[in-house]
Amino acid sequence: MQQIRFPQNEFQSFEALMLAEVDKAACRIARLIEEDLIVRGWPQDASLGSEVELAERYGDGRTLVCEAVRILEVRGTARMVRGPSGPNSGPRVREVDHSRTATFLMGFVLFFGTTEPQLGEAEEAIQCVRYGLCDDIRNDADLVVEQVSAALELFDDVLGAIRQMMSGNGAIPGNPAVLFAPEVLNCSRAGQITERILRECTAEQWAQGHRLGSEEDLCFRYGADRGASRQAVRVLESAGAAETSCGRGRGLVSRAPRAGAVARLVSCLLASSGIHPDIFMRIFQLLSVEVVALAAERATRTTCQQIATALSSLRRALDRGRIRDSPQFSPSRKRHWKRWRNRCWKSLPKACDATLRPESSKGFPFSVSCTSCTFG
Repeated sequence: MQQIRFPQNEFQSFEALMLAEVDKAACRIARLIEEDLIVRGWPQDASLGSEVELAERYGDGRTLVCEAVRILEVRGTARMVRGPSGPNSGPRVREVDHSRTATFLMGFVLFFGTTEPQLGEAEEAIQCVRYGLCDDIRNDADLVVEQVSAALELFDDVLGAIRQMMSGNGAIPGNPAVLFAPEVLNCSRAGQITERILRECTAEQWAQGHRLGSEEDLCFRYGADRGASRQAVRVLESAGAAETSCGRGRGLVSRAPRAGAVARLVSCLLASSGIHPDIFMRIFQLLSVEVVALAAERATRTTCQQIATALSSLRRALDRGRIRDSPQFSPSRKRHWKRWRNRCWKSLPKACDATLRPESSKGFPFSVSCTSCTFG
């Protein structure tokens, strides 16, 4: 598992984090489209509009819209219908595939590698969530058993597949090439370039920031035109697995992928499956408590103090509403901000307050980076 560290001097505020993490234009468009579809209940096979309409809606050029659509295609949330201009052509919403989403989630885990104890803790956390949901079902007739089972099936499948891959070895080494499934990447030229870029270095080198080259370097190395090369770069950026720095001698640099991109894809799957938002909010709440409890068992006094500082910063940012006013928030996010804020505040931060205690002298199981945390 990649070792990510707390800042040594001052613990960065969540407020600064949320305002500083600005997506590239194509990644931002793709994210906003997915968020809007989640809020709308995932209208299957609905048209997203023509490329011209999308460009006008998001205030960007058609080239950026094309890159955004390519990102959605790789993620499996939309498909491009070719043909004459009209209502039946252009990008359309697709039903999010369970197996494909599980593959993405597995790819994120396998990118960093995992060990037997880590897998066991994940299985334990999911089992505790299952027990909590069973109690909810007994006490609330509105909860549908089938929807609860469908929501947890994804996690069961991923953990089961990783358990099978481990097959007594005790660990799976990190591998950046598995971040995206080959069948997903091989369907387009941009995807093929993405796969070749991912094979440039080891997972450890990738997470540390490996210089992959300028746009000109990538075009020359892979024999690609600028359009395909840029789309490949945007696919990597959409997963948080790379970032582009402007200036001479800079270019594309690898980075550890962000959990937020995967978490949002899971939300897309749940919305596409027709699972009620209250159910996966409850799963989020229960899982947050379990994960924090697992971490708290090994927390040191210093770690507890750092997390307490972060929670205080999060409280202030939420109370002032500055995160809500960030440019990253789409109109649909702002409409649902108040409900999300209240429910989130009742779960994750209070779970931290309730479970993190400085009595333990054991080490923390994994360091959590505030510079890489994002809200999916």
